[in-house]
Amino acid sequence: MVQRLGLLIPEFPTQTHIAMWRLGAAMRRAGADVRVLSTRRPKGEAPVHPALAEEAARTFYCWPASLARSWPRRCGRRYGCPRPRGTA
Repeated sequence: MVQRLGLLIPEFPTQTHIAMWRLGAAMRRAGADVRVLSTRRPKGEAPVHPALAEEAARTFYCWPASLARSWPRRCGRRYGCPRPRGTA
């Protein structure tokens, strides 16, 4: 059974969070399904390592909230909302 883990990193990616990224990468190599979540993107700061740019592309950012991404999940079928694309 694959372990699914969420790694919450505030304002990812920044230089101070490289250790957290390495921890997630090590858990992936050990077989875990690791998803990076972040409170928000850093303000105008470029990723400090090419691998962080790749990880940032896969990261779920909680803020600013996107209605297109979050509303269908919250709304659900009981309010007559359509399901998000790609879901059954």
